[in-house]
Amino acid sequence: LFIYENLMCHNVNKIKDYTKKDIIAVVKSDAYGLNSLKIIPLLKKMNVNMFAFEKYTEYEKCAKILKDSKVLIMESIKVNNVIKSPKNVVFSINSLKDAILVKDIRKRQEFHIRVDTGMNRQGIRSIYEFKKAIELLEANEFIKIEGLYTHFSSNILEEKYYQKQLKNFKKYIKLK
Repeated sequence: LFIYENLMCHNVNKIKDYTKKDIIAVVKSDAYGLNSLKIIPLLKKMNVNMFAFEKYTEYEKCAKILKDSKVLIMESIKVNNVIKSPKNVVFSINSLKDAILVKDIRKRQEFHIRVDTGMNRQGIRSIYEFKKAIELLEANEFIKIEGLYTHFSSNILEEKYYQKQLKNFKKYIKLK
């Protein structure tokens, strides 16, 4: 397998130019089998400063090279991980249960809320649960809700389904 750094750089720049946003590089599953310890430094050279892992244990293997980068952990909350994590680690709220587990923490912590817009993977699945989770989190002065995200299907291969998901996601955006 060959990884062409110039093509990665081209793709990163194309995404940045199109979105006018910073990139969160999803490097879960050992950078999809490409070796996180090799891919992350390449992406950092391209000014990618935030990386997402599905599991905290995946992040721990790369923690040394990520001290100066922000990290998003996408799996459901494990309170011990939240308590022991360094400041650069942000966690996902995937359910009302996750919000309940961290609602009383006494450590400054940022969270992203993941909503399930139809892929039936992880994420909050109802407006009610979303509102309740936000209410619990915002009641704690140590907690900051930093972001909101979902997992979309392909807008090229499944355009109608993607549009349905996008419409659903926009309902959540309006609420926050």
